[in-house]
Amino acid sequence: EFLHEVNHTLMNDFISMPNDEINRYMKMEKLLENKISRRFKVRRLEINDFGYLMEHLYGRDGIAYEDYEYQLPKKKLNKETLIKYYDLIRPTRCVIEESQRYLRLEHEDKESYVSYFTVNAIVGELDFPSSEIFYFQQQQFTFPVDTSMNVEIVENRKALTTVRNKKKELKDLDNHAYQAGSETSSNVVDALDSVDELETDLDQTKESMYKLSYVVRVSADDLDELKRRCDEVKDFYDDLNVKLVRPAGDMLGLHSEFLP
Repeated sequence: EFLHEVNHTLMNDFISMPNDEINRYMKMEKLLENKISRRFKVRRLEINDFGYLMEHLYGRDGIAYEDYEYQLPKKKLNKETLIKYYDLIRPTRCVIEESQRYLRLEHEDKESYVSYFTVNAIVGELDFPSSEIFYFQQQQFTFPVDTSMNVEIVENRKALTTVRNKKKELKDLDNHAYQAGSETSSNVVDALDSVDELETDLDQTKESMYKLSYVVRVSADDLDELKRRCDEVKDFYDDLNVKLVRPAGDMLGLHSEFLP
């Protein structure tokens, strides 16, 4: 008992979480699952799913999903559950070096390189993202490409405020161009039209707005191969009228979007 207390409070060997809080999260998870399953066919993530995804994102490959097992021993006490800190962070063990447009992941026996793309623009009329893109992606490439979609629901009143603030910014740009004696760029004109349409739609329907973050992940064993794969992925999306960019200096931030 004394050794346990020393490890827990002084050595920081354990992560603890109150059992009441665990039960509260489990109830919330069940409620969310019931709501989503009315519209979609879903499967809750299990411990092996989390471990496999984390190891994959941090450059550990070579084990088939069906053969993978994530060992995470737990010790349940009266009021809290303990997990060894080392066991919890094991899937993420590697040295990460961030460059402007890629991450270098170093392990004892190998290293790999990762780049992340975001959507810069969608040219023309396109229902995006559609499931066909994922099917085409699987057929097109001879290397793995990961995609993350995070959806944020913005309630109607907050969405209208955001849209109107954006509309004011665009009008300021339009007025500035007029006062300077130059023409407003086509991008600003198109954006104003889109914002007007979105504002009218939100005002009439009283519905929420959905903000989508779409990120594409490409990895390789060396920089030359990473560049080749990145060019191939960009060309693929170009053909679908979707323009991808690699934001300079934000690779770690985009990496975190993939974490389950």
